[in-house]
Amino acid sequence: MPKAERLARTLEHWSIALRPEQLGVLEGLRAAVAVWVMVAASEALGQPILAWAAFAAFWTCLADPGGPMPVRVRALGLFSALGTVLAGTVSFGASLGAAVGAALLFSAILVCGLVRLHRWATNQVSVLASVVAVVAIDYPRDASAALQLSGVFLLGSLSAIVLCTTWRIHPYRPARQALRGVFRSLSELAFDLGRAADASGPRSQHRALIRDSLERARSLLDNTVAARNDVTARSGLVVALDAADRFFAGLIALEHWPDRRPELLGLAAEVFDEMGRQVMRQTPDWSRLRPCLDRLKDEAGESDRLPGRVTALWRAALADLLAAAPGAAGAATRRAARQGRTDDRAVASALRHALRVAVTVSVVNEVTTLLGLPFGYWATMAVVVVMQPEAAATLPRMLERIVGSILGGLAAALVATLLPSPLWLSLVVFPVAAATIALRGVNYALFVSFTSALFVLVAAIIQPGHGGAIGEARALNNVLGSIFAMLGTALLWPDPLAGSFRRLMERACEANLAYCEEVMRRSAEGPSIDNARRAAGVASTAAEVALHRLILMGRRRRLGVEEASALLADLRRLAGVTTVQWLTGDIASPTSIADQAARCRQLAEDWSSRFQTGAS
Repeated sequence: MPKAERLARTLEHWSIALRPEQLGVLEGLRAAVAVWVMVAASEALGQPILAWAAFAAFWTCLADPGGPMPVRVRALGLFSALGTVLAGTVSFGASLGAAVGAALLFSAILVCGLVRLHRWATNQVSVLASVVAVVAIDYPRDASAALQLSGVFLLGSLSAIVLCTTWRIHPYRPARQALRGVFRSLSELAFDLGRAADASGPRSQHRALIRDSLERARSLLDNTVAARNDVTARSGLVVALDAADRFFAGLIALEHWPDRRPELLGLAAEVFDEMGRQVMRQTPDWSRLRPCLDRLKDEAGESDRLPGRVTALWRAALADLLAAAPGAAGAATRRAARQGRTDDRAVASALRHALRVAVTVSVVNEVTTLLGLPFGYWATMAVVVVMQPEAAATLPRMLERIVGSILGGLAAALVATLLPSPLWLSLVVFPVAAATIALRGVNYALFVSFTSALFVLVAAIIQPGHGGAIGEARALNNVLGSIFAMLGTALLWPDPLAGSFRRLMERACEANLAYCEEVMRRSAEGPSIDNARRAAGVASTAAEVALHRLILMGRRRRLGVEEASALLADLRRLAGVTTVQWLTGDIASPTSIADQAARCRQLAEDWSSRFQTGAS
């Protein structure tokens, strides 16, 4: 496997995503036009306040969730309205005195944090609305000037909305990109299985990442199908997702079989590569998979052995894809219709996080004011975007923000020094803005690097001759704000990790044992097996993610992390041998599954005892 792919997998395992398939070139070009028009207008008219219109256009493009038009319009409209109100209100409040401004900023951040509970909102809308508030507090204006600021923000936001809704990108594109990532990961797993005979820990990690990718793609696809009210899977994407899940099951089974048939795995990799290409086409040509289907028949081998059963499973998956079975989208629609319900626990978590962010922002705002830091809002902005509900999730975001801000700020300072003319700088803004939006789904550190460069360049256009100082201020403020974000997450009403981790571990045990019992109780056919296998994978992945977060938090010894790691590894092993039994029927001995299940139960009891001791 190429080193770059191994690096991507390792980074994603530690919550640092690197997803090349999420590169959005068209989205980047669209955002670049929206931003550059406002920057050019500001320079041509000699009106620095129009820089706010450029920022508004940029933030609006970031708020675009993609997908179906109704979803996008509601999200964009909500952000535009919130941003317009907050820009003027917070700016005017800042002019009334430090106390009034601080109280208004705290209230604005708190309200924005709770906005995400609204069914039309997204987390991105909530965060970006908070960003508008923390920037506006550094621009105190009287009532008339604050109203003008709101108008300028509305101008930039509406222009971006018009551009985003008229320069249309296919609504299924995010789901297609996620599916392509799934097939890429499946190809990597097939490559790994073909070249190594052991079932090592990293491969278990890879399985967890594939399951996470599958569920992310499923969520995107379900939401898109539901919002568009599709009743048939005309694009075949739903059937392709189901095929990916069945191919994944076959690979898991082969991992626990001594004779893995490298030629079969090589053919599977070819199938994944072709499916990855086809899902990115607006009209996929699934017939190009027919030669692979024919070759799978040749590779079937003995039907009473596992490779033969896996081949039959894969042939059925491809046959369904070639037939583009109708009705799959209806199931997806029903699944999506059940999503989005907000329970009391989610409300409490959102309120706790909103309070945490509001308090930390208020503290950092006072610190930057006392220190007299220029562009202090960059520090409070860092707090808003870095803070996550859990400290373990905030840590990688903090590191990526610091690295990206330093690299982007210094690079932009160098450009501003070499090209001090506002005209030249405005020309550089276009590709930088395009790259910023294009890379937002690829990697956060890359996104921050280009975002920092963009803000520094726009500021250098407004204040010619100060590019170097602005770049240094950007880096310093982001480092300061990121560190405070980490401290605020860890110290202010931290989420009870111990209780949630225990629940996730219990669900993982229950789901994997239920899958085992389902296979031993029923025949090798039926959707109940697929549902049980998927539930086991989802539960194991959630527990593994929580486990790694505990390690990042330094809770290794207190909560029995070593025992939990051993238990999760055995649950993965149980799922593997259960899948073998499901495919082979009476070929694999049920006794071995029962023994493995008993071992998992014993490990679960040992871990529970160790956990209670460490948590007390």
